[in-house]
Amino acid sequence: MEPFIGFTYVNPDKNVQPDENVQPEDEVLSKKPRENVKQKSSLPPPPPPRPSPFISPSVKIAVDENPDWKLVWEEEAKTFYFYNRSNSVKQQIVPQTFFPRYPSKQAQGDSSGSEVPSQIQKEDALEGILKTGYFHLIPQLLHEYGGMDLNVQLLSFQGLPTPLEFAVEQENTKLLEMLIDEEMVATLTKVVDRANLTRALGRAVDRQDMAIVNVLLANGATCEFEDSDRPPPPTECYFPEVYPEDDYMPPLVRAVKLGSMELVRLLLAQGADVNVGYHDLTGDLGFSPTSQIIDVRCGRVIQVAKELGRQDMVELFLEMGADIHLPQPTWQFHDCPMIPRAVYFRVTAGLRELEVAREATRDSDEWVLV
Repeated sequence: MEPFIGFTYVNPDKNVQPDENVQPEDEVLSKKPRENVKQKSSLPPPPPPRPSPFISPSVKIAVDENPDWKLVWEEEAKTFYFYNRSNSVKQQIVPQTFFPRYPSKQAQGDSSGSEVPSQIQKEDALEGILKTGYFHLIPQLLHEYGGMDLNVQLLSFQGLPTPLEFAVEQENTKLLEMLIDEEMVATLTKVVDRANLTRALGRAVDRQDMAIVNVLLANGATCEFEDSDRPPPPTECYFPEVYPEDDYMPPLVRAVKLGSMELVRLLLAQGADVNVGYHDLTGDLGFSPTSQIIDVRCGRVIQVAKELGRQDMVELFLEMGADIHLPQPTWQFHDCPMIPRAVYFRVTAGLRELEVAREATRDSDEWVLV
């Protein structure tokens, strides 16, 4: 019988003496588990999970208004610290090191950017004040140390909020008013940006905090962003200056998504655009009965109101002059996702039916019996 190539044929009728160098199969198998167990036991234990270097801005910080605490600049060490005049206790302000700080554009273009304390050192001091709850020291920081630019991100907090957004998340009206007070603004090297006010307004709308919303609107917060406000996508590995996508969602769109007619009316009364466009609007995750699925991720505010079944808001927008025939909004750094065909026709047809019904009602009202 011809053997297969690569195999040796052994006649089972012949007595074959086993090779002394080959161990029985059952003995080899019995040793493998012991070897594996020994190797696993020799491995070092896994390291404990690394704690997050960030603090959630929504976690309420206990406010300490003890007037004995003051902010002190130590000239020799070139650093800030807290000092309690009653018991002589010192608290060092430890700057965050997870993200490097870079001089702001304002400081780079200003000859005073080299003064001590610098803008970066003041930002570290501001974060120290916010983390400890010594909010009453903010005026001292701004008045005694030459003011600063408050259009910065707090790098110690999740989401990298601005000071205004931090005050909104803390639901602290007093802190918010302190940051936008006229006397305080006079000490700043750069006034609070319009876009920062609108971002803070959006956060206040999300929290449905009417008191904060009214404070921001009363202090010049606008209801829309401009195309130039939204930063382009990052091109480098360093990303703290890039804000999350939903930070540039118009406040009116946020109010529609929440289903708050009170906020919608308030924003419209303050000049919100009924034709405002939006990008990257997403629904709520989850499978609860209240979860929202939004397919018109880029569009006009009246479209998302119609998709979500906010009939009263759609009629209000039409009454305020919303134009359902406008093209979809565009942004040069963004490709809008496609809308499912069935959703597009359902939303568009529904809006046209309402528009026709309104025109018919208006025409009938014009007829006068003579």
